[in-house]
Amino acid sequence: MRILIAYASKNGSTASCVARLAKQLNGLDVTLANLAQSQPNAAEFDMIIVGAAVHHHRFPAPVKRFLHEQKDVLLTKKLGLFLLCGFAEEQMYYIEKLFPAELREGAFEIAFFGGSLRYDGLGFWDKLFVWHLRSLIVEADMSEGEYIASMPGLMPENVDRMASLARKELFRD
Repeated sequence: MRILIAYASKNGSTASCVARLAKQLNGLDVTLANLAQSQPNAAEFDMIIVGAAVHHHRFPAPVKRFLHEQKDVLLTKKLGLFLLCGFAEEQMYYIEKLFPAELREGAFEIAFFGGSLRYDGLGFWDKLFVWHLRSLIVEADMSEGEYIASMPGLMPENVDRMASLARKELFRD
């Protein structure tokens, strides 16, 4: 059984989650595809796991294109979906907004891998935007002078859960 993990990573958060997912699927035929570098043919795989981090309220263009162009094929495969987002309370909004309903309905899992607001790999304007968001979060999380973090951070337990569900789905038939 061949598994494709298709993703895009701007600052490394998604790439680190994908690396963990691939490690948890050790022993299986797993192909990683950074969609910013290549657009693999989903028809060549038995299972596809696809996702990315939300940037400026949307997925990176290569992920959007992959979901759109390969949608018919994805509907015939064992499918897992995931996203990362710096705001845990908005995960359901983005899941519904960014993944087509048909794909959501057919997926064996739609996972939230947490999120982070990192500066790595960002250009000047994106760094400024992230700095502004981080300061708004810290300000909103201040309670009587104490910082109470609301950002989820990355959630490796959710990555591990998806790997476990993928194994079960592969060997279910």
